[in-house]
Amino acid sequence: MKTIFFFLSGLATLTLWGCQEAPRPEKHVVNSKDTLYLNAADSTLVSTMSLTEQQRLIKVYKLAEYVDLNLKDSVYTLTISKEEANRLGIDEQNYQEAVTALKQVNEAIEEYNHHHGPEDTIELADFKDMVK
Repeated sequence: MKTIFFFLSGLATLTLWGCQEAPRPEKHVVNSKDTLYLNAADSTLVSTMSLTEQQRLIKVYKLAEYVDLNLKDSVYTLTISKEEANRLGIDEQNYQEAVTALKQVNEAIEEYNHHHGPEDTIELADFKDMVK
């Protein structure tokens, strides 16, 4: 039996590295509320990140709370609008990167299901559970 795991870290990595921003001075610090998101991440990964990368990871984790998983259809859906995300401090670019990443994950799941039989399974992660 083949099993594929789709983890938030994969989505975070895709979002973080998929479209790099130009380097900016790191003026801001991560606030204490957002530190909870970093605590949910792999500490080894976080320790190697710049402040800008940590802030982007926090945005990914914030968005993860709005990713629904439909187990019947094996599809992830982002349930927050661009405007709502903006109110959470997530800019349009980061929002669009998350939309694109979810689309790519859904396409990969569909492709896998198309080429594999019922004896092969995909174990999908519920992103909301991973950021709690």
